Amino acid sequence: MSELEIVKSGILEKDNLLSHVKLAEHIDRQPSSILSLVDRHRATMESIGGLIFFKKSSSAGSGYAREKREAFLNEAQATFLMTCLANSEIVILFKASLVSEYMRLKDVKPKTQLELAKEQVALLERLEEVNREKEYLQITLDLSKRWASVKLMERVLDDAFPWQPLKKYCVANDLEIKKVFDQNYGKVNSYPERAWKEVYGISPPD
Repeated sequence: MSELEIVKSGILEKDNLLSHVKLAEHIDRQPSSILSLVDRHRATMESIGGLIFFKKSSSAGSGYAREKREAFLNEAQATFLMTCLANSEIVILFKASLVSEYMRLKDVKPKTQLELAKEQVALLERLEEVNREKEYLQITLDLSKRWASVKLMERVLDDAFPWQPLKKYCVANDLEIKKVFDQNYGKVNSYPERAWKEVYGISPPD
């Protein structure tokens, strides 16, 4: 484990490990005394999981380098180590905090049948909404056989079709002119198939 891999968050470290240094800080003990306790019970602790040590060098007052170790304990090891400590008030408080932290991390409850049913209903509602959006998109893209905008017909047939004759025919024959979405103009007119046939002799594309 490199120094960069140690990500501190709350009481626990990366992968929910407890540092003996942080433990010492929380219970007002010297890290060396906690590390001695780890070494003393090392065989027992390794029987419930491999011990992880991070080693780093530091300069002593005499100028030579000393190697420091930092132990990282999993939940079972941390729980065992806490039982080896005398129950002073500060130790009891830290034990409670540690238990709460582990419980918080495990607070992922299986979903009930009611919760699953609600999710299925929400999914079906979303599918219906998607279908409605697809229908709306079909209209807004003007792909219906019965209706077509000037923009669509000009793009499909590569020709120009003034809109005025179409509108005049629709007004004269009381035909509906629909408004459809257009990403450039916001909304444009869409004219019925009858108007296209009568004015220009063509039909909207399939």
